[in-house]
Amino acid sequence: MDNIITKKKINELKENFRIPLYQREYAWSVDEVSQLIDDLETFTKKTKDKEYFLGNIVVTKNGDFLDVIDGQQRLTTLYLMLKAIGEKNFSLKYEIRKEDEDFLEKGDFLTPTNTFKEVVEYLKNQKEIERLIKNIVITLTIIPRDIDVVKYFEVMNNRGKQLEKHQILKAKFLKALEKKDYNYAKIWDYCSLMDTTIEELIYYNDIPTKNKKKEKTHFQIRETLLQKFSYDKAFKGNFSNNLKTINTLLSENENNVKYENNSIKEYRAIIKFPIFLIQVLKIFIANKLPKENQKKFQNLNNIVVNDRYLLDYFHTDKMHNDFLFDDENLAKDFMLFLLKMRILFDYFIFKRDKEEKPFFIGRENKNLLMIELLFNVSAPQYFSQDWIVLLLNYLDNENKIDFNIDNTLVTYLEKIDNELSKIRLSETKIIEYINDKLKNININIQLEKELDVILSKGVSTPHYWFYKLDYLLWKNYDFKQKFKSSFSNLNYSKITNSFRLSRLNSIEHIYPQSKANSFEQDTCKMDNFGNLALISNHMNSALIDKDYQNKRLKIQEQINNKTIESLKMILVYSKYENWNEKNCQEHQKEMIKILTSSLI
Repeated sequence: MDNIITKKKINELKENFRIPLYQREYAWSVDEVSQLIDDLETFTKKTKDKEYFLGNIVVTKNGDFLDVIDGQQRLTTLYLMLKAIGEKNFSLKYEIRKEDEDFLEKGDFLTPTNTFKEVVEYLKNQKEIERLIKNIVITLTIIPRDIDVVKYFEVMNNRGKQLEKHQILKAKFLKALEKKDYNYAKIWDYCSLMDTTIEELIYYNDIPTKNKKKEKTHFQIRETLLQKFSYDKAFKGNFSNNLKTINTLLSENENNVKYENNSIKEYRAIIKFPIFLIQVLKIFIANKLPKENQKKFQNLNNIVVNDRYLLDYFHTDKMHNDFLFDDENLAKDFMLFLLKMRILFDYFIFKRDKEEKPFFIGRENKNLLMIELLFNVSAPQYFSQDWIVLLLNYLDNENKIDFNIDNTLVTYLEKIDNELSKIRLSETKIIEYINDKLKNININIQLEKELDVILSKGVSTPHYWFYKLDYLLWKNYDFKQKFKSSFSNLNYSKITNSFRLSRLNSIEHIYPQSKANSFEQDTCKMDNFGNLALISNHMNSALIDKDYQNKRLKIQEQINNKTIESLKMILVYSKYENWNEKNCQEHQKEMIKILTSSLI
């Protein structure tokens, strides 16, 4: 029958789906898939295995197939999840892109080679999928045959979107703020545009173009935003040269901000605005909330930094009727605090440019950048970046804010990372540590896991320890010494300037697994840390089954292209002409000693 809507569990999907030629390619990254699995995990714990609704899949009948009009990304992800646990309920084919279809149908999940490879690599290590996926349900809608499906597809992709959750919150805050002493709509709009800066928005939207000294105002805005964080001073203080005060900028009569100037620079923030909102709310609850309001708000340990639950955290009931910030003074306090946090975020949390290069607004500081990158790439929940909460809270408690504080921040973040290293060797959860730290509660960390055991799990070795080691090698190791087998075109004295931590997904065995029989002595098992390195999927594919010398040639090619992925690997191939059990054991002891020393 046509034009039917049916509710189906995943194991009830037996259909033959097809992706039509007018559909785009699969676009979900590891971040979206990771967020889905985290949502499933959180939902399952909260609801005790109730059904998790993943949305509607819209299809039309086309011979033996159901052509997917809406829901391709979700359906393909479900297919990959089933494939990862060895199940196949439904089929998924492509009208074009035969290589994708071949991979979905026959692909070797151990050596993914196409656009699905990162998702597949991630899914291989998610042991909870089999337990979680059984709770997923969808609705399957089959539209009538007489509808022009291409036109239907275009309409669906061009239609106005529903209000996002943070836009609903904006409306509720504005309703609570009847006294318009500031343009709160503008504050919210400025804060929500995460992929530019408030400095840029003020400069291009609010400073008159006829101002002859406009070229200097960027620095004046920056100075004012950084230094005048007392609310009275920040909103009543003057810019030099008689430029507008922040109060004036935020009190103009516009109800909404217009963004028509093409000169505004666009960057990419490392978190989205809904995530930022939850992080600011956590700091507000921990340190800014009046005592008389504390009972109404959720306990920090119940707040998962996940935008799926954004509206829940701002209301007392599940129907989102009882808004927690109905009190005008409380709403004002939160809005101004949100602005302050966003300004701090702009200047002290790195962004990425269009080429994905990390940088800070207004200056360079490699030390601060590297420690933030360590947190960024190793975050257990990559999309939420919980460490940002601690850094913003620390900055909020500082009396003076300017770029001279950078080195103090490095020291603070290194201390936090060292404590988190110990947390990873204990039974304490990282998020519990962060919440206690936010509330100024000291934790007595009991080490209950042996580091050398954690580091001897082959491809299951936590990636954090590779990132941590590369950070320590970058900061403290003497790469200026003469090695036995130095690379050409690599200036060892400038490694600290050229190397940056980046997100990597594949653990490489330096001595190839295919030749494990000749490398089984007790001195260095195949899966020990000495024989492992964290690299990209692309590099891993290039090194598969190659011997030590041929791998070295591939790394030389990487160096010629000015991309170093792993300092640990660079060190191995620079220090040792050959790779044997003795060298592996020596390298293992040296690397573990470096990591262990950092835990003291």
